[in-house]
Amino acid sequence: MWMRKIIQLIARCFLYFLIIPSVWGIEGNWVHRESVSMRLVLPADGIVSNEPFWIGWEIVRKKGWHTYWMHPGDVGVPPNLDWHLDGNFRVESLILPTPVRVDMSGIRASGHVGSSFFIQKIHPPDLKGVHSIALRAKASWLACSDVCLPGRADLALEVPVKKKTIDDQKWQKKIKLLLESLPKPLPAEWKGSVREIGKFYEVNFICPTTWSNRYIDFFGENRMVRSNYSPKFNVSEDGFSLLMEKAPWRPPESARFEGLLAFRDETGSPLFYRIDLPVN
Repeated sequence: MWMRKIIQLIARCFLYFLIIPSVWGIEGNWVHRESVSMRLVLPADGIVSNEPFWIGWEIVRKKGWHTYWMHPGDVGVPPNLDWHLDGNFRVESLILPTPVRVDMSGIRASGHVGSSFFIQKIHPPDLKGVHSIALRAKASWLACSDVCLPGRADLALEVPVKKKTIDDQKWQKKIKLLLESLPKPLPAEWKGSVREIGKFYEVNFICPTTWSNRYIDFFGENRMVRSNYSPKFNVSEDGFSLLMEKAPWRPPESARFEGLLAFRDETGSPLFYRIDLPVN
């Protein structure tokens, strides 16, 4: 009888850890606004002196609302975390998921909908003698539907400083999936070129893949092309080309053409390649 009870107890404990995988992560309080809710997440049970760590920014948008990518396009403002950290912390750039097309009063832009997870790497200084520290940031964003609402919020996490930390598998998996989904370099066998044709950029690719029935899109960076314009796609014998309208506010004498080439493979899964080509 006692052996059966022990086995049942072990089984319950195992089931508990399966149902509640976020055992070691530190999750901040949700901050709710009209169109979005958000919080900070540390994917471990603390931080270590002089060792970099990831911090997550989880955002959930109400149905019909969107925020913007780091390069919004014709309209929009990218989200930002302005950190207020004691001591000599160093913060790397915010990493956002790949974008989708969003619409603001008929104007197409680049952004995010639903729930998404942004990450940022922070390098702490020597924290010898420090037992805990507050990670504080001022979040800012622009959320749009039929109207646009700028927002700001104070986000914070109180985290312990430890000699060794335990990772939270649920949040570490989210970070891993985000990093794996980021745009890849163009395949080595692809040959790309960009030329100006009046008010357009024509981007040509020589590549061995068949493109006749593929979804193709382009998310421009550095305000080079209009987001409120569908690229004209043309298939040739040795590849394909895209014709995109120049943005009137593009930087003067832009020498590089940068952005994300987006398409779906045979399974329907999205793929993104990073484009960085000279303009001829």
